[in-house]
Amino acid sequence: MAAITDLLRPESPRFLTVDCDDAAFGRLYLRLLEEHPSATVRLIRGKRSRKAGDFLAETAAALQFPLYFGGGWNGFEECIRQYWIPTSAIVGLVAGAESLFADDTESAWEAFTGIVNDTRDAPGPSVRFLFQAGGQAARLLRSHIESHGGSVATIALP
Repeated sequence: MAAITDLLRPESPRFLTVDCDDAAFGRLYLRLLEEHPSATVRLIRGKRSRKAGDFLAETAAALQFPLYFGGGWNGFEECIRQYWIPTSAIVGLVAGAESLFADDTESAWEAFTGIVNDTRDAPGPSVRFLFQAGGQAARLLRSHIESHGGSVATIALP
């Protein structure tokens, strides 16, 4: 298990899970805002992200993508690689991650994982997604991401 203090280290995985209730996830969000003021930390609602298009719209709103964002994976990649608001990192906290892409195909996971993985060595802000998921939901999420070349760490809350 990784510590929350390791979240933004360059060698840390791009995908992380945490098993906690909504209240603890909210406190984690506030803690990250306080401890990483130069980072862009935003909540993304998994239950409003059951399809790729819904996730892209939810993420665009949370991260305040520019008006020209077209709503597709190419635009998502461009916006996180060339994030227009100065920031050291982009951290998306996905609440209720068991719903993420639940009504979509495996290609959504493939596109998402590939784009986020490709940011590792790219110029621009560090990108991480932290998923609120435990038990079977965390195992399924890990399976989706790892089957497309990503690695997932589990964060332990104090």
